[in-house]
Amino acid sequence: ASEENSLTSVAVCAVRSSFTLEILSFCVRAHVYRMKFFILRTRLLGTILKMLCQKVPHPHQMAVGGKCLKLASLKFLRSVLSVKDEFYHRHIVQYNLFAPVFEAFRITPVGRNLISSA
Repeated sequence: ASEENSLTSVAVCAVRSSFTLEILSFCVRAHVYRMKFFILRTRLLGTILKMLCQKVPHPHQMAVGGKCLKLASLKFLRSVLSVKDEFYHRHIVQYNLFAPVFEAFRITPVGRNLISSA
């Protein structure tokens, strides 16, 4: 029973984090100017993309929450890139922010999964 509670808490935390990333994605698209300076000043994009390569101590936790967070962080990157702003492009290249994305694709087997389709 305690294992089920730990799984539920991981899932709730992952769901909250993914909702937070969804809200940030909306803000990037809706408030382009203000969010651009917020993301560039705080280096938020790099912090979010680091979640793609985080190691999970237990394999069952990855199934519960890790995939949800990886998918949400990829969606956030897509929303940043959809703005088509040169400042974002320079920031991504300058801090090598595609490296965690490529690492996540390298770790995840190619096939029918959400990370490959994102």
